Amino acid sequence: MCEPTRRVRVLAYRGHGLASAAIRWQTRSPYAHVALRFGDTILEAWPGVGVRQRDVEPGDSEADVFFRDVPEHVYARMLEWALSHVGDRYDRRGVLRFISRRQCEADDDWFCSEFAFADFLAGGIRLQERMRAWQASPLLIVISPLLEQEME
Repeated sequence: MCEPTRRVRVLAYRGHGLASAAIRWQTRSPYAHVALRFGDTILEAWPGVGVRQRDVEPGDSEADVFFRDVPEHVYARMLEWALSHVGDRYDRRGVLRFISRRQCEADDDWFCSEFAFADFLAGGIRLQERMRAWQASPLLIVISPLLEQEME
């Protein structure tokens, strides 16, 4: 008997402002931010706030949506891991290292794509081979061959 599946979504945002423009330019990507969506709950690493949990908002409809259907137990593990990090600090230095392309091991703080990549790893899913979470950009998350784009 097949185990039921649940859909984990990655919301990819273009973003506004100087920091978003720098991230898009440096990564040669249309995206500056990613967030995870579990049902009606969004979990993300947000500047000045850290890892937060919030409800879906009207502005989320502007995001491009990518997804992976996973077994129920993987969904639960990913959601539990993400929730366990709510309140962790935002990795502002990590973003600066990321934009400058300086190599540096990650610490216990998170930027958006690092958090999303690590959450998939917690579920046993490696979105990109030979890459660590702190190396992940929003683009490298969404171009993973393990994700599909959700069409309206």
